[in-house]
Amino acid sequence: MRIPTLPIEHSALLKMLLWATLAVGALVVALILTSALIQAWSDRINRRRIACFKAWEEALPEYLYQMKPLEEAFGTISARDLAFFRAFLLRYRSTLGGEDRRRLRALYHGLGLDAGLPLRLRHSKAVVRAQAALEVETYDCRDLLGPVAGLLEDGKPFVAFSAARTLARLQSSAHMPGVFAWALRQEDYQQDRILELLEDFGPELLRWIESTTPAENDAAIWRFYALLAAGLRDDMALPTLIRLLGRPGIEVQAAALRALGALGDLSVWEHIRPFFAAEAPPLRLHAARAAGNLGQLLAMDELVAILEDPVYEVRREAGIALTSLGNPGLEVLRWVAADLNADRFARDMAMERLEWGRP
Repeated sequence: MRIPTLPIEHSALLKMLLWATLAVGALVVALILTSALIQAWSDRINRRRIACFKAWEEALPEYLYQMKPLEEAFGTISARDLAFFRAFLLRYRSTLGGEDRRRLRALYHGLGLDAGLPLRLRHSKAVVRAQAALEVETYDCRDLLGPVAGLLEDGKPFVAFSAARTLARLQSSAHMPGVFAWALRQEDYQQDRILELLEDFGPELLRWIESTTPAENDAAIWRFYALLAAGLRDDMALPTLIRLLGRPGIEVQAAALRALGALGDLSVWEHIRPFFAAEAPPLRLHAARAAGNLGQLLAMDELVAILEDPVYEVRREAGIALTSLGNPGLEVLRWVAADLNADRFARDMAMERLEWGRP
């Protein structure tokens, strides 16, 4: 019986497929082994980092509070562990002050951890750039404020924020305009943390805005001005805030009302009163809030009137303001709640605020 044979070209094709399969298999095995080695190496680094952090956490109080020398408290820190130590120290940047913070800076500079800071500010990894920017503030490396300011244009938002945070906390007047311009470019949802950052410049930022921004334009700038004045409780901003009430733009006027309420100066009441009749609900809302913050008993009639406001948020703010006026305000709420002929919106709001105010 004759055994059939494959044509030569088919045999060669099978051999090629066999070798290709073996090559793919070898590649898969190599990838698995490589991945396992990388994971093992990563685990080893993490174990070393954790061990170092534990040892340093025990040594740090000895250095800070028992005044032990660096070498006695921490021993010898190897060159390969310096990056770990830099990250370890950065964890305490916002928790230490006074002499403790000065000793932390001495520790940082004494180990030469600032030597590579200029290079790390230009590092290809965004997280390294951000950490380096924070180190400039933490360890008061003011000679590097220029490169930090350059990071305000960084493509990674968290890097730019770190740079702005550093420049604000060090109150760098030279870079204040750049930080403020950066703040104006940020999205509205970041407003609260941006305002908190800008407040680190203090009233000097408000004076700079007053001296450089024309009163008739740049609504976004004046809105920021009013919100900053509210956060800083800056009495010197009072005349400017009153002027802002008269300029067009709901957002600017609302921010000015918020600031006037925060400043707590009762003399501004007559400037606030007209906004209870404003067409825009946000202005009525902020007028009510300002009256409550001022504890202005003269606002009683206006607050009772807008308990009937068609916008729930305005009614709610009026009820909160009346509650903040103490017993006179609570008596008014009780009277409205008990009046069967009162506006339904007003009665509902009065009962809601009384319910919330129960002990």
